[in-house]
Amino acid sequence: MEVFDTKKFNVLGGKSLGEFQISGAVDYINADGLKLLIESDRLSATQPSITMAPGKADLHLEKTDIFLKALYGNLSFKGQYIKKNHGAFGISYALTDENSLRFTNFWNELSYSQTIMDNLSAQVRLYFDQFEQDARVELFPEGFTSTAGTFPDGAFARALLKNRTLGTELQFEYKLSENNHLIVCGLYENIRQFDVKMHINYDPRTATADLLPLGSFQDITSWANFNKDAKREVWAAFIQDEWEIRDNLNVTAGVRYDHYSDFKDAFNPRMGVVWGFVKNAELKLLYGQAFRAPNFIELYNANNPTVLGNPGLKPEKINTYEAGVGYRFTDNFRIDANYFYNKIDDLIVRDTSITPTPKYANKGGADVKGIEIEMRGNYTSLNYWKLSYTYQEPKDSDTNERLPNVPSQRATASLNYELSKYINSHIDVLWTGSRPRAPGDTRSKMPSYATVDLTLIAKNIYRGLEIKGTIYNLLDKRYRDPDTSGSLQLIPNDFPREGISALVSVRYKF
Repeated sequence: MEVFDTKKFNVLGGKSLGEFQISGAVDYINADGLKLLIESDRLSATQPSITMAPGKADLHLEKTDIFLKALYGNLSFKGQYIKKNHGAFGISYALTDENSLRFTNFWNELSYSQTIMDNLSAQVRLYFDQFEQDARVELFPEGFTSTAGTFPDGAFARALLKNRTLGTELQFEYKLSENNHLIVCGLYENIRQFDVKMHINYDPRTATADLLPLGSFQDITSWANFNKDAKREVWAAFIQDEWEIRDNLNVTAGVRYDHYSDFKDAFNPRMGVVWGFVKNAELKLLYGQAFRAPNFIELYNANNPTVLGNPGLKPEKINTYEAGVGYRFTDNFRIDANYFYNKIDDLIVRDTSITPTPKYANKGGADVKGIEIEMRGNYTSLNYWKLSYTYQEPKDSDTNERLPNVPSQRATASLNYELSKYINSHIDVLWTGSRPRAPGDTRSKMPSYATVDLTLIAKNIYRGLEIKGTIYNLLDKRYRDPDTSGSLQLIPNDFPREGISALVSVRYKF
């Protein structure tokens, strides 16, 4: 059994005082992390005397999550603070043990709703979101030698940045009739990246094999920063109509317009139809269009031996088509089947064909089509089951080749059963099919695997007390995630995943 010394604490509470309501939660987790064995890495063949492989990865985790919500009449406030520090396998495909990735995110939102007349209401939102990164990474371990010199203390980098979003949104909802609701919304966001800094002990302008030691850990922000201060403004508007044409026919249609200060305008329509064509059966049809603008890392990453940004990137575009049918055989048994087709253009990827340093690029696209089938049954609120199966064919839209590292098949099964008034049981089974390798990677495809998680809950023993025990990967299945370096095979035996482990929690409500 894996031992990784995890401690988790959670407190929830709330209070009502007339029109004023307040609630919140505090969640804290501290884990030494899974000590997963990496048998070999990119240095095992070239620098066997200094590689840390075989060795165990440092995947420690500490996370604090605080959430607060307050309501007073038509006014509401929500806010959240998340602080996270975790380890990593090693970002350069070399096993290292001095990684500390620190991220802080806090956001808050103030909203006010008002009924203007019987058929017209409005809501205004003001929101603020800030993200801070302080990532200290060890690219290569102590003694690493490049063509330009040796790193007795290892090759280190510390990347700092902040991102801040200020936004406002105004939304109107107009009731055209009892069964027809029109929503009109406009929003503005000001997004800014700032305080971008870099501390390092090598010259990041040199390629991995030729890393030039600087002799000390120093601030290189002024002459070789990893990114830059940047700004983006977004104006957007959308209109959506929700219309219940008949008792068994609902149509939702809308269009969204986006204007980015650093990209062209975009119009994205969507439409959905739900039709109960016979009793207990319904047909669902959906079409949607969306896009994703490249982020500042993908645009402006610089002076980096692992990946460079590309200011010439275009937004990714996706068209989604879905058709599904569902049938309820009895009050306790239902089957749903769904067909989906996603067409992605101008896909943003890390292009490893660009040498000596990979670069983000719009490289072709992807076509993903498949089916989803789900069966659900329930007998009481605590006795229920679910089965699901997904089959998909993800292909490169230019070459028609199968996309690597993605399974074609996945299946799940879950059962919740109340053993007695005092004991509840739950079991989850996940089966994942095989995953093909990237072109040029001569290793065998990643094999399929299945994991089983079992949970027992003791309740009604003492008022407000609940004891929960979960065994993850009950059968101790050994499986791995693929090394995505392709033909380079930098982690020859791939990345191991956790074996059997257990977590016990105690909850008391008062």
